[in-house]
Amino acid sequence: MSEDRPDAEAEPPLRAERPEDAAASRDQPDHANARLHPPVLFVVCIASAALLHIFFSFRLPLPEGLANSMGLILIALAVFLGGAAAGLFLRSGEGLPPSTPTNQVFETGPYRFTRNPIYLAMAMILLGLFLMSRSAWLLAATFIFTYLIQNLVIRKEEAYLTRKFKDAYKDYQRRVRRWI
Repeated sequence: MSEDRPDAEAEPPLRAERPEDAAASRDQPDHANARLHPPVLFVVCIASAALLHIFFSFRLPLPEGLANSMGLILIALAVFLGGAAAGLFLRSGEGLPPSTPTNQVFETGPYRFTRNPIYLAMAMILLGLFLMSRSAWLLAATFIFTYLIQNLVIRKEEAYLTRKFKDAYKDYQRRVRRWI
C-alpha cells in the first residue's frame, strides 16, 4: 500500500494526459454516470431509519454509556476523514459529485488508505448514529447505504476512472483498498 512508501506524500496526483483521452470513446460521458447521488442517499437512509424508529421502535441491547461514547468518537473521526477528503477536492478545484468530470485521482491524505474516504465517512456516521441510538433501523440503514453506494456508485466510478486513467488507476486500485 502507498502508506508503506516514504515518498507517498510527494507523488503528484494521477492526471489525464490529454483532453481527448478523457473518455475511452465519444459515446461515454466524461463522468461516472452514477444516477444515485450519495448525499441524498445518506439523508434518505437517516430519515427512513428515524421514521421507522418513531413508529416501530426496536433498540438493540447495548450498554448506553459505552455505545454513546463509541458513537461520538466514530462520528468525530468520520467528520475529520470526510472533511480532509473533501478539502482535497475543494483546494484542487475538482468537482465532488460523481456526475462531474475528474481530471485527477488523489493519492494523498486519506486517499492513501481508502479509495472512498467520503463514502466511508458517511457509513461511519450512520454507524455512529446507530451506536448512540441503538436503533436496529439505523444499523440496517448502514448496511443498505454501503450496499447501494458500492453497487450503484463506486462500481461506476471505478469503471470511469479505469477508462480515463487506465493502468495508472489499476495500479492505485492494487495499492489502496476500496473501503478500509
